[in-house]
Amino acid sequence: MIAPVDLVPGQLLGRYELLIAIAQGGMGTVWAARERGGAAGDKIVAVKTMLPALSSDPRCKRMFLTESRIAARIKHPNVCAILDQGEQSGVLYFVMEWIDGDALVALQGGSTRKQGRPLPLPVAVRIAIEAARGLHAAHELRDEDGALVGLVHRDVSPHNILITRDGTVKIADFGVAKAVAQADNPTTNTGHMKGKILFMAPEQVYSEQLDRRSDIFALGIVLYQLTTGTHPFAASHDLATMARIARPEPVDPPSSLAPGYPPALEAAVMRALAKDPAERFATMAELADALEAVNATLGGRPEEVTGYIRDALAARTSRRAVVIKDALRAADGRSRGRPSSRLDPRRRARTIATAAALVASGALLGAATLLWIGLGEGPAAQQIVEVPAAPPLTEEPRPRSAAAEPRAPEPPPAPAPSTSPATPPSSAPAAAASPGPPRPPRAPAETGRARFREPGF
Repeated sequence: MIAPVDLVPGQLLGRYELLIAIAQGGMGTVWAARERGGAAGDKIVAVKTMLPALSSDPRCKRMFLTESRIAARIKHPNVCAILDQGEQSGVLYFVMEWIDGDALVALQGGSTRKQGRPLPLPVAVRIAIEAARGLHAAHELRDEDGALVGLVHRDVSPHNILITRDGTVKIADFGVAKAVAQADNPTTNTGHMKGKILFMAPEQVYSEQLDRRSDIFALGIVLYQLTTGTHPFAASHDLATMARIARPEPVDPPSSLAPGYPPALEAAVMRALAKDPAERFATMAELADALEAVNATLGGRPEEVTGYIRDALAARTSRRAVVIKDALRAADGRSRGRPSSRLDPRRRARTIATAAALVASGALLGAATLLWIGLGEGPAAQQIVEVPAAPPLTEEPRPRSAAAEPRAPEPPPAPAPSTSPATPPSSAPAAAASPGPPRPPRAPAETGRARFREPGF
């Protein structure tokens, strides 16, 4: 399951209503949510919550709150904005702008380890340039006295490089970022490696001191893979991958995999991937400038790059929009005090097919649960149990009197379910219905007579 057991769709964290869990990282779960009562009206945001197992750790709690406050100060068009943070009932969370797009990994076919087709060079270089600009803004963040904070992302990877439908790159998830200059804990605890192994720098493998050049190495890996279709260090298992990263020998040049690789681009990639930090670019701005010079020779027009990204992400973003729309519909039903109406069979089939496609493509972690709830009730189906409706009544609602006694006794409202997962509405046991011969299917107008129970939270 993606969602922590204590959080369900419809729950409020501050003024943010959780809609559906969309991803889980090393520190928490990301939810699509909507802000209620904001100045601009209800709007969709992304809410990241700390995993319950970490919330009880004072060190993790302090890191989470510190990092979200630091990240909220980064103001740059290539950084996903942090809008708010808070704590409620032991749940730590921060709120990010909602990105109408997808992660870079989607353009790679959903995998960062397997060999794939390289992206067109103008597209790959433009993505790397914008990612470098956003990371440089984070690295240059200063405190009130004008001193560098020392922020390092530590987890630069295709999963944390988001791309909007218009082609804008956004660096997201400073979930393992660390202000290395903070007085109370100047370094990450020795022996605790933070970040995805495939995108670690050698000094990160050795748990040594990190700085902005560690992020440059990680972005170099991303660019190498985008332009060759091959990861420079990936091996059959993590230890072998770490050994390849830690070796002092330089990586194989991209031209050995892609004949005709531009020499200037190869020089930039190889410098970013230097095993010795002193031999890399000193700043992300230097890397971005070098790539701008390369980009000028590639001849790709901005509108062509944008068009490629828009077309590549169109199907995925459209499917996600359907999921969010259904989640909003379910939320509206909850706000009116009743669950959302069932989908008609044709739309239900289309929704199930959509969820299946999302699972197959990896666009939405945990979308497998949508297959059994069918999005007929939207995310609310995770906490709603449908009780079979009583037989249609032709007279006025009967009072509890002797005149009604000859009828077969109707079961009382369903008691609270056990702690086992709720049975999908489509498979509610027949024993729960009143005894008697099977009734014909109800007309659509009768659907609203079914009774539901929503557990409190």
